[in-house]
Amino acid sequence: MTIFTVLRYIIGDFLFNLRYKLFLKDKLRKFYFRALNRQTVMVKIGLGPPFINYYEFGVGWGSTLKKFITALKIFCNINKKDLYSYHIFGFDSYEGLPEKEGPKDDSKEWSKGSYSYSISEIEQKVLKRVINLKRNTIHFIKGFYEDSLTTELRNELSEYPPSIITIDCDYYSSTKIVLEWLRPMLYSGTLFYFDDMWSFHGHPNYGQPAAIREFNEIGEGQLIPFPLLGLNGQVFIYSRKEFEFTSKEKKL
Repeated sequence: MTIFTVLRYIIGDFLFNLRYKLFLKDKLRKFYFRALNRQTVMVKIGLGPPFINYYEFGVGWGSTLKKFITALKIFCNINKKDLYSYHIFGFDSYEGLPEKEGPKDDSKEWSKGSYSYSISEIEQKVLKRVINLKRNTIHFIKGFYEDSLTTELRNELSEYPPSIITIDCDYYSSTKIVLEWLRPMLYSGTLFYFDDMWSFHGHPNYGQPAAIREFNEIGEGQLIPFPLLGLNGQVFIYSRKEFEFTSKEKKL
């Protein structure tokens, strides 16, 4: 091995470690990295969702999606995994926010048409810098949720159940639709990141807290606060009412 080869390895390691340290300064990227690590362990020991797929509801201009992909690239680099073996789904109208449906949606932060970015804008301005879009592992589901989140779509995606979910669709009404659509396909151990938890200062009758409370009240499963990492939003972990990963006693 020549001195130039040794220097190349040393410089390469230095640049990778520097990039990794800078990457971890962003709390959301750090959360996604840690979530990927956790879910990978759960798959190996049979205590969580059988796949690692990412769902994002409320893509906006793509900044959060880019953070997840960046975290996934670092994760795959460190663990020698194929970046393109993971599936990523982005659900959005790609026409901006709909009309508010009532007082539970009525934050001054939002208005109809906000965050209107097309799929092509997100691909060209954000994602093509971090991932090869021709590999077709990123899937965009276009439409307002009351129209796009159908039973047929859920059946189509049954091969790719989510294990990490971001809900950044702002409204109570949108969050409620998303949670009810997801319910039949959720495994215990699925991680949720809710981006808009504090828009009404955490009031349980408005915004995302109201949607989560009502989801839990049905009693089929619970979203439980999961302090994996301090964030502007909040992380929850899902657990089915009938926990599916307990050891079964053998009958004689």
